[in-house]
Amino acid sequence: MTKLSLKEGFCIYFAQVKFDRTIYSFGSGLGYTSTIYPYVVANSTDKAEQLIRAKYDSPESRVVRIDLSLARNQNINSYIATETFLGLNKAIE
Repeated sequence: MTKLSLKEGFCIYFAQVKFDRTIYSFGSGLGYTSTIYPYVVANSTDKAEQLIRAKYDSPESRVVRIDLSLARNQNINSYIATETFLGLNKAIE
């Protein structure tokens, strides 16, 4: 398994994203919901929010609220399914 390393200044954020309606969260185990919980890797909370809006905000389901916090665990190698983390491709060395 290849070890990943985050570039200096990048952090892992845990997000709570609320939509204006119920959506189907495919592959997450949540099913029909109005809130999802993605991980984001970015060098600021502003950039993390931009990545979330670019991915999830659409005319069909508007993002109405984003709550971000630093993930308690900043070791990227201890996570499973890091390929689902928003922004990871620009944050690894």
